[in-house]
Amino acid sequence: MRKQIHDTNPGSRYNYAAGLLLLTLLVQSLSGLAQVSVQLMPVSPVQLKLSDMWRAQLINTSGTEQSVYLKGSVSYSNSTLIVEGVSDPMVLKPGVTLLTPSTVGIKGYQFNSSVSVPNLSSTEVFPFGAYTLCLKVYSNASAELGANCVEAMIKPLSPPMLLSPYNQSEIPVSLPLLIWSAPTPVPSGTSLQYELRLVELLEGQTPTDAIQRNFALIEEKNLSNNFFQYPASATKLEKDKHYAWQITARGDNFLIGSTEVWSFTLSKDTMNVSKLYIPDQYYRLKTQPDGGYGIAIETLGITWEEEYQPGQVKIQVFDASHKEIQVKELKLNRAFGDNRFIINLKETGKFKNGQLYFIEIKGTKSSGVILFKYYSNRKKYEEENKTANPSK
Repeated sequence: MRKQIHDTNPGSRYNYAAGLLLLTLLVQSLSGLAQVSVQLMPVSPVQLKLSDMWRAQLINTSGTEQSVYLKGSVSYSNSTLIVEGVSDPMVLKPGVTLLTPSTVGIKGYQFNSSVSVPNLSSTEVFPFGAYTLCLKVYSNASAELGANCVEAMIKPLSPPMLLSPYNQSEIPVSLPLLIWSAPTPVPSGTSLQYELRLVELLEGQTPTDAIQRNFALIEEKNLSNNFFQYPASATKLEKDKHYAWQITARGDNFLIGSTEVWSFTLSKDTMNVSKLYIPDQYYRLKTQPDGGYGIAIETLGITWEEEYQPGQVKIQVFDASHKEIQVKELKLNRAFGDNRFIINLKETGKFKNGQLYFIEIKGTKSSGVILFKYYSNRKKYEEENKTANPSK
């Protein structure tokens, strides 16, 4: 005999039905807000452009065409809004739409007046830093249909690198010229600043320990050039003592990166720097830069120990950042019938007055490098030399 069960609370059936209806309406409402799936494209790790907010894949899941507009934004990683852009109205067909800057009509950008991003409005390129990009899709009634945000850390592929004096070298100049290369790549319009720290390297220390712990003999900030002449007014570098140095680069006050820590030893006591750089001198090739440099007035004189054979010597020229300069073929012209040679630099038209250059020469048996400062004529050299040495 089947036992009948009586519902002691008839109203519960209606409560259940009402709850089910409410849940159904809520799901439908939520699905309506996500009728467009948004997937922002990956950002280049070395450069962020204003247009990157418009690179995305949109998927219209509603099954019908949708009239929409877009809002893109870029913020710092701490959520401080930098800029927001709004697109012209557009029609999304069902399925996948690939969005690119060329397919989006931009109605305009609004920049946050309380945030200063140097050169952004003119170059449309952001400086190095940590950012958040967002893209949102709205219906014509301003209902949000879909959104996506991605984080981007923008930094150079290569930090700055030390060039001269070379690591663990013995240098013959007590006022060395310190040279380093710029980080690469650098976004257009980015203002680079360098910080230089040089310390004495004590017995038992590594260069890294010394740079972090020891009193700085030189600590310069906001350097705009990628070279620095050790000043005569600073603490004197002493013969046979060891020194360590490092460069830190910043772009528009954002930390880009630091070089390795290199060391060098002073091998001679030659404090009078004006006696080291003599025009018309013939310079011996060096295996690595050692903090000194030569003077080239129209031509550069070198000594070449290897037996010279035309066509078997390769000569390359680099600027102070060690970027190669394309010049027509340079030749060694023998002087005085011995191992002294002259390289004509003026006829290339590539060299600028007072600028530093590296020249690398490779033969069949040996190779070397010379760092030099170029002048187009003696008057240019004497004018700068007088300014640098007013007592002369």
